[in-house]
Amino acid sequence: MTSNKYKNGFYTSVWCTKDEVLFRSKIPLELLGESLVRYKSSFSIKVIVMEGYCKLSLDYLHKLNSLGFEILDYEETFNEVLERFPNLNAFYSHYERNCFLRWVVFKEIIKSEPNIKQFWHLDSDVILHTSLDEISSDTAGKTFMLEGCPVLTSVSDFDWFTTYETELFKLENDIIGYSQKAASIKDFCQKNDFLLCNQSLYRNPVGSDQDLLEYLISSKTIKQDESSVIFNSSFYFTQNPLSFSFWNKLQGNMGLQENVRGDANKEIWYGAKKVPFIHYQGTFCNFANVYVILFKLRLLKFSKIRRILDFEIKQTNLLTSKTFRLVVKLISLSGLKLTREMLIKFLLDYDKNTDQMHIIGLLNLINKKHENIN
Repeated sequence: MTSNKYKNGFYTSVWCTKDEVLFRSKIPLELLGESLVRYKSSFSIKVIVMEGYCKLSLDYLHKLNSLGFEILDYEETFNEVLERFPNLNAFYSHYERNCFLRWVVFKEIIKSEPNIKQFWHLDSDVILHTSLDEISSDTAGKTFMLEGCPVLTSVSDFDWFTTYETELFKLENDIIGYSQKAASIKDFCQKNDFLLCNQSLYRNPVGSDQDLLEYLISSKTIKQDESSVIFNSSFYFTQNPLSFSFWNKLQGNMGLQENVRGDANKEIWYGAKKVPFIHYQGTFCNFANVYVILFKLRLLKFSKIRRILDFEIKQTNLLTSKTFRLVVKLISLSGLKLTREMLIKFLLDYDKNTDQMHIIGLLNLINKKHENIN
């Protein structure tokens, strides 16, 4: 990685709770690293290991370093932060607790690195289809969480972190009361969503850092640029491929008859805009597993079979048919379910019949099923 004045600006956080084998099966850092190299990013990504750094082998750490990551042991800082939030620790699952606290850890890191001009967070389960340089240039000076999900979070105003920590302490001191207050103004908050590139889908009680941030953004408690600023972009952003077209009108009102297309360098385009990354979050991976199995069995050419993939998104729920859920169960029982790593590798490979990546076929199928979403 070459020198860059923002070289320390991109961050993600991870934790290894059991062993390296399980960690690598769930978190595709090597594949993310390959996409860093593919697009010649001059930025590195700082991987903040909040727990379990000692469980990662030297060979694995060296491999990640060679792919453009800086792997940093921040367990001591995390433990200090954890001591300040005993109620969150007792109330939430290990995973959700860590997600809440990662932003406080980031705040502590930024305090110790005065040359940081802008902070970007990327979830560790993304694959890039552009360089970090292009993302940084496109989002320079902007502060936002993307479409109600912290998969991409850009912070140029560092008071953002102070506000988050202040509100997290309020949640710590009265989880139920704070959640009820948030729930009581949810209708008001939802009216601000499209203006603020947000979705107020937060639960009662507040169940995750994403819930908390959705509330803070839509209540205008925390800094968030307006959608017109965020989507004044050369990119077509999508935080979840299953809702690929949800923000279509605000991103240029391109006709939904457009096909998603790829090129020889694995870039993805929708109309005149490039899709900067694909987020391989859990629900999408489960859906994609069914798509891949039907593809491998050569069943997608049958319209009645394709209907198995019909779905609807309501609030945070993916609504599917009984047949779909049965197929999911059979895939799991038969041992055919692909790990996240295996799934990503398949979707990035090319379909010899179309000369496009498999992810392109999947995105177009999703888009056609929801061409009236906006």
